[in-house]
Amino acid sequence: MTYEFFPGANSPTGFFSRFDPILADPALRRKLYIKGGPGCGKSTLMRRLAQLAADHGADTAQGLCASDPDSLDLLLIPQAGFAICDATAPHVCEPPLCGCDGVYCDLGRFYTPDIIEHSFELKRLKQAHSACYTPAHHALTAVQAICRQRTALIDADRARRRVTDAAAAMAVRLFGRGRGTGRRWGVFLTAVTPRGCIARWEAAADMETVYLIRDTYRLAPDYLGQLADLAQAAGQRVIAGHSPLFPAEGPEQLILPDCGAAFLRRSSHFPPTPAGTHVVDLDERTDETADTRAEARHLRQLSEQLLQTAVGHLQRAKALHDELEAVLHPYVDFAGVQAAAEKLARQLEPWLTEPASCAP
Repeated sequence: MTYEFFPGANSPTGFFSRFDPILADPALRRKLYIKGGPGCGKSTLMRRLAQLAADHGADTAQGLCASDPDSLDLLLIPQAGFAICDATAPHVCEPPLCGCDGVYCDLGRFYTPDIIEHSFELKRLKQAHSACYTPAHHALTAVQAICRQRTALIDADRARRRVTDAAAAMAVRLFGRGRGTGRRWGVFLTAVTPRGCIARWEAAADMETVYLIRDTYRLAPDYLGQLADLAQAAGQRVIAGHSPLFPAEGPEQLILPDCGAAFLRRSSHFPPTPAGTHVVDLDERTDETADTRAEARHLRQLSEQLLQTAVGHLQRAKALHDELEAVLHPYVDFAGVQAAAEKLARQLEPWLTEPASCAP
């Protein structure tokens, strides 16, 4: 089974990375940090290893690039205790202790020396590409402000107390009051990309029970944050899906594999969620009125227009990045990249067949 997610997001504050917390999972005993610029084969190498894992029947979790969802930024192969990531900007990652907590793989060495003849053009394209992100982030900041204004339409403090009480009741129903220390994994299941606002619901749709959350006033982060805390305290595994608009705040999706449940916040910004077997209506726990609902609809329409503005700037950035790669490709030794990929594949293959508890 292959699950896709986003390890980073285009957010109001710029690129927001969750790479380091993901890679800190102690179950990932072998980690490879790829260094190299655009077009040198980082994503292609990861897809080669993902295919090898699939050929051995191993599950993978594939981290998509929010600025190019056709590319991989991160690959996890739990069966092998293995992770490989694009460790270059904007998601710069380093092993905490090189050699023990991971090693480097330098693909930059496969650029040929003649590339220097195009340095002026490459710098121009790079600067133009980077400049596209500032107006995109400004538009996302405006969307975030509008979302906060929707919350301000109600007595938010009172509503939050109600929804956290409801989350505690749901926790008792799902997994009781067990004791333990569960593992929590924070990712993005939604992203603002050059292809629009997209979502990856595969992991959630695979759960036995899917709860769809009706939430006009953005109370889901409080409800799901409380539920996630209680689940982790009860020894449950927790996958928390955060919003790219509020990346440092509570989750807007929650997957609890041990009890077969997923919670997904309905949103007009992202594609339809999977068919839910239950609805959790957080709006019922507010003091909304007909006027409140009308104003909330108006604000939602404004935010959708601004999101499209952000997407337009990201599309321009993607087009410039494609131009950059087109200039670089003739000056990459792809035979060398392929040889490096095959060497890594030979290293990975025995890890896919060893007992899961085997030490590195």
